[in-house]
Amino acid sequence: VRVDIVGQSFILNQIRKMMGLAVAAVRGHCSAEILENSLSQDHFVEVPMAPQSHLFLTRAFFDWYNDDKLRMKEGFAKVPGWYE
Repeated sequence: VRVDIVGQSFILNQIRKMMGLAVAAVRGHCSAEILENSLSQDHFVEVPMAPQSHLFLTRAFFDWYNDDKLRMKEGFAKVPGWYE
């Protein structure tokens, strides 16, 4: 199964936890309530981590980050975010 994830930055093990929870949901090991709570700031949910040996980074893009740092260094206006 191929899953494409795009983002500006991720915290340690975030992708492994996202995939682990997705697999648990597909296998019926967690309820819709657990999924909803895992996305809420008001709840803390322990989620399984997918094994690192099964996840592969196929591409990394640093152009936006590098361009933003260059503009900030040169005193130009900040580049708008991806979703702005």
